[in-house]
Amino acid sequence: MRTSMLQAVLAVTLVGIACSDDVTPPVTAFEASLLGANEVPAVSSTAGATGTFNLVGGSSGTDSVSYTVTITSPTGTAVTQAHIHTGNAGATGGVSVWLCTTAGVTGAPAGTPTCAAGVGLANGVLVTGKMALTAANVTSMRAFGTYANVHTTANPTGEIRGQLRVVN
Repeated sequence: MRTSMLQAVLAVTLVGIACSDDVTPPVTAFEASLLGANEVPAVSSTAGATGTFNLVGGSSGTDSVSYTVTITSPTGTAVTQAHIHTGNAGATGGVSVWLCTTAGVTGAPAGTPTCAAGVGLANGVLVTGKMALTAANVTSMRAFGTYANVHTTANPTGEIRGQLRVVN
């Protein structure tokens, strides 16, 4: 009798879990420590930054990343742009997500946030934003195949870089 009652309760519980209508997309947190030594090839720079990235994945076309990049050690020259690139540690790759841009930089998609004026020459939040992602972007991020990169007037191909790694 107790066994059959336990089985009935267990069956109802499992059906309830299986039929749950909770469709909240999973959120995955990433972080990056950006340094000149991480650039390919390495850049001699005393600059540094941290980045936090929260990936929200939903059904097709609803993936996005919200992010904050903070300069923790000044670059000494003006920041011109920042991106997420596809590429493993030690390798370079193409831009997959624009994080911020400044006047005069071409190629940024509409809606790209502006990099904070004067940040780079001093510590502070460079950019906070949210951008849409493709399925390929999400796959690369979850496979540890992306890095954040900050470009400056002194190092237009990138002054500091950090691989995105999962926090949770």
